[in-house]
Amino acid sequence: MNTAQRTVLAAAVFALAATAQASLIQYNTQAAFLAAIANPGVDTYDNLPLGSLGTPQARTTTSGASYSYTATDTGSTFFVVGLGADHWLSTNTATDTITFSGFSAGVTGVGGFFFATDITGSPNFLGITVTASDGGTLTVPWPARRRARS
Repeated sequence: MNTAQRTVLAAAVFALAATAQASLIQYNTQAAFLAAIANPGVDTYDNLPLGSLGTPQARTTTSGASYSYTATDTGSTFFVVGLGADHWLSTNTATDTITFSGFSAGVTGVGGFFFATDITGSPNFLGITVTASDGGTLTVPWPARRRARS
């Protein structure tokens, strides 16, 4: 798998301290992320129907520890895509933002596999910016890609 086809892993963790301030820490592997947290819960989105879906969506983790949260699309609708039983939460418009908020007690970190494609499924990722509740940001750029020339 080449760099342009890889998903970007868990760009950041929101360490939710008792002071209600969040610090952003970048992990580049799932193993490193899981080593930094305790009692993980995972939401695979596989239980969502393919196609348009309203916003916001109240969610609960689908495996591991049970946590709840809300996912909101800044546009009008989510669009759930996938192959077979493997579904992904997406926006219907490329410029929309997904906000994850309202986490239940016990959540100490949030991570994910983030990627973007165009309408044909080709990688089209410029990067991801994570904004913490205290306004801090972390931007993870997509690695430089080479364009094939004929």
